Amino acid sequence: MGSFWTVLPHFATFGHFSALFATFGIGYPGVSSWYASPMPSSPTARTLERLRRDGYLAQVVERWNPHARVRQDLYGVIDVLGINETSTIGVQATTMSGRSSHMKKLSESPAAVTWTRGPDRHLELWCWRKLKNRWRVHRTVFDVDDAQQELVVVEEDRGISGG
Repeated sequence: MGSFWTVLPHFATFGHFSALFATFGIGYPGVSSWYASPMPSSPTARTLERLRRDGYLAQVVERWNPHARVRQDLYGVIDVLGINETSTIGVQATTMSGRSSHMKKLSESPAAVTWTRGPDRHLELWCWRKLKNRWRVHRTVFDVDDAQQELVVVEEDRGISGG
């Protein structure tokens, strides 16, 4: 087998690159922290892992629409659904930089209001960020203000460790 740089042009897809890097015993250029990270890399994957660790039966309900080339959330607001014996939680997962746009999206959604009205159903926005080399999640819990018929923030938790 040739050197790394002579073999490189023959590998066209990311899957082949992973095999190539493993063959030569090196990590991915520029993403070595992801390669060694104990937590998954996407906010959705981190949320899924966290819900399962907290005892929920969790599933990603966001889907890729290849015709429109967009990701579509369940009811337009839920990325991950978690259930346990007593409650159901719908989570919109994002990065901290996407928090304001997701807050707006949730506050303007009639489906979010309908979801939170149901018995034992909760809607939360989980914003992930990396602080001091650890993933942290900022959780925002929503409920319905019956007088105004709109979504309101009832609780925020800024310091939950994801790892």
